[in-house]
Amino acid sequence: MATRGVNFNKFKMKLPKELNREAILKFLKKYDWPIIILVLLVFNLAVFTTEESPLDTFQNLRTSNNDLPLRKSPDPTVIYPRSADIKDYLAAKAEEELKRKQAENDKKEAIKAEQEKKAALSDSDLPIADLSLAAIDTAAPDSAEGELTTAMPLETVNISIGRGGTMAKALANLGLTPGEVSAAIKAISPILDLRFLRPEDRLMAIKSEPITHIELLRGIKDRYQLERDGASGQWQAHKVQISSTKMQKTVHGTVVSSLYQAIADAGEASGLATIFADIFSWEIDFFREVRVGDQFAMVLEREIVDGQPVPGSTKILAAAYNGAVGYHQAYRKDPNVDAYYDEKGQSVRKAFLRTPLKFARVTSNFGNRRHPLLGYTRKHNGIDYGVPIGTPVLSVADGTVTKVAQDNGAGKYIKVRYPNGYEALYAHLSAFNVRVGDRVSQKQVIGRTGNTGLSTGPHLHYGLKKGGKYINPATEKFPRGAALSSAEKAAFDEVIRKYQPLLMSSAPAKKTAELSTLVAEFEP
Repeated sequence: MATRGVNFNKFKMKLPKELNREAILKFLKKYDWPIIILVLLVFNLAVFTTEESPLDTFQNLRTSNNDLPLRKSPDPTVIYPRSADIKDYLAAKAEEELKRKQAENDKKEAIKAEQEKKAALSDSDLPIADLSLAAIDTAAPDSAEGELTTAMPLETVNISIGRGGTMAKALANLGLTPGEVSAAIKAISPILDLRFLRPEDRLMAIKSEPITHIELLRGIKDRYQLERDGASGQWQAHKVQISSTKMQKTVHGTVVSSLYQAIADAGEASGLATIFADIFSWEIDFFREVRVGDQFAMVLEREIVDGQPVPGSTKILAAAYNGAVGYHQAYRKDPNVDAYYDEKGQSVRKAFLRTPLKFARVTSNFGNRRHPLLGYTRKHNGIDYGVPIGTPVLSVADGTVTKVAQDNGAGKYIKVRYPNGYEALYAHLSAFNVRVGDRVSQKQVIGRTGNTGLSTGPHLHYGLKKGGKYINPATEKFPRGAALSSAEKAAFDEVIRKYQPLLMSSAPAKKTAELSTLVAEFEP
């Protein structure tokens, strides 16, 4: 039997235009159909086993999702949808899944809010004496037998405004109807701006049907009452006058590690160290000149309500610092005026601050140094302070902004012109708070520290010129502010006689044997 050969010239013929049953059979009969079938099988294994066809994708989606619409193509021979149909379907399913998850989250939030509401309504742990609500006197009924009646304790409701909360929501949580909420807000709005309520502010009420007395507590000192008139049912609001007392206290201590820690060890909030350092910021550089064994003393005044200090009411009436920088005193002439003078009546405020930062560490001093990046020795015309990015930078004096720019060396920088021929440079900033031409005041925040320009790490470069030449800000002698007049000096002397003995007696003797041992343990 002769071997059947393959005539490849036959494959040069064009396929029939219409692929119907008769044309396919005629084509296979005329040509070498076993070879054609083998080629088709190899092509199918090479392509359709590695990548799913659009038809298979569509069929899989139809099998698992009966809601996928079958869109007909204009060409009746095409039985699978266009790619756009599948993309639209998948996008619709993703949106449906997102809505489902959002609905579940909303349901959980609603359940949580309902639980918090029930817990708030059942909260009656606070004693009635702490509520500061108006006393409710009830006349005892006449009793011929002289029986005694026992007063039942009143149940109270305590609801906080909360983060993102409003007065309307808090009143609704008390059980007031929308009409009552609107009337209550209308009554209190003329005496209190409800836009500035804080999350910790809270409403307190005596639970009754209906509620007739509500109190809004804003901290310790500010309280407002809402009362419903029994006859008309209208709400009336007024601010409660809270009686307070002034208390003075003497605080003193010794620096072992830092001023912050020393004040904390004395039983005060470490934030008081910022106020104390601010008083002497013209005289003492608390970054460079604080030493272990330095002593401090201060006389504080606080406002007290119901035995608790009012937040933000602490004032330093007198302060003293004794250390390597010498002995410095400061007294407040008027408790209501934030101005301090030394024992001679000279203002402790000077034309310039010693540093443009509240607290930092010095990483590079003024003078010759080997540049950390350039590698050669050159003069460093300023002082570098190592601080985190974003630390507020203060203007050291009253002046005018002359330049706000950026270059490769100084990075983002600000130049400010000050009186008497002074000009300051604040470099390597991350943000600006001023523009060219702005008038700035002493201690005003003009920018934020950064790590821009030719810098090895986050820090502030502070340079100061006088008469066009750079000077050392740490050693420059700046003029003081105005002194008290002779008439004012007489009243000020009374202040000194009152507080100076407290400062002197509270400060322990420096360098005693016990302190010397303690200092030796911490000195390098």
